[in-house]
Amino acid sequence: MKNTDQLILTHYKKVAKNFGNSPFSTMRDQYIRNSEIDFVLGQIMVLWTSGVEVNTVLDIGCGNGYLLEKISELFPHIELYGLEFTPELYELSKERKIRNCHIIQGDIREPIMDLPKVDIIISERVLINILTWKEQYQAFKNISNQLNSGGHFIMIESFQPPLVRLNHARKEFGEAPLPVSYQNRYFNNLLYGYMTKLGFIEKEGFLEKNYLSTHFYLTRVLHPAIRARKGRLKDTMFVEFFNQALPSAVGDFSPILFHLFQKE
Repeated sequence: MKNTDQLILTHYKKVAKNFGNSPFSTMRDQYIRNSEIDFVLGQIMVLWTSGVEVNTVLDIGCGNGYLLEKISELFPHIELYGLEFTPELYELSKERKIRNCHIIQGDIREPIMDLPKVDIIISERVLINILTWKEQYQAFKNISNQLNSGGHFIMIESFQPPLVRLNHARKEFGEAPLPVSYQNRYFNNLLYGYMTKLGFIEKEGFLEKNYLSTHFYLTRVLHPAIRARKGRLKDTMFVEFFNQALPSAVGDFSPILFHLFQKE
């Protein structure tokens, strides 16, 4: 086992212990987590109602199974599969006993031998936990190989360029830059060229790619700069109000981007 693997396993073992089956496991920001769920469910609904064949869905890095459970509730006809690397999260997802769902413990860096090809693959802040580009690229190759021709890849992952812009905005207010978490490796814009090489075409998604940009500027730039001394930063009425009052997807300040790709 690589040292980086142990780092990831140790981190997510703590996540499993601290959050259990909570819907906010791996993401404590409720607005972000709920938006991610809305994007996935909404995108599946759009594809299904437009006549696209959606009979099988694979969630790679399915965590504690919360997303799979939500998909199962809304789309009981879909055969669901979950792939999870961390033993403790794998056990939590199995404990849910999700209808019409098969959970396996595995590694997206390796070819998936135990599952059929599927119509949709989902990644939700999973591929950034692979800490070398060589292994990340192998994961993308395995995703491509696991998709049926014409299948769709719903990708929610973090990118470096918007983080740079976000930190420039923080600097204007004298705030320290936000680092990339030690267990993450963000992507850059070169990824789009590699996706093309792997036979993926980017499509218009159910939500804008930069849907979370306004929220990131509000919560990571504006609110920290103007809050009262020692005031709260999370789950405040200030943030709740402006999330409702302001339009989403303004600017390019969200490292987390919503993508939809189709395999040729």
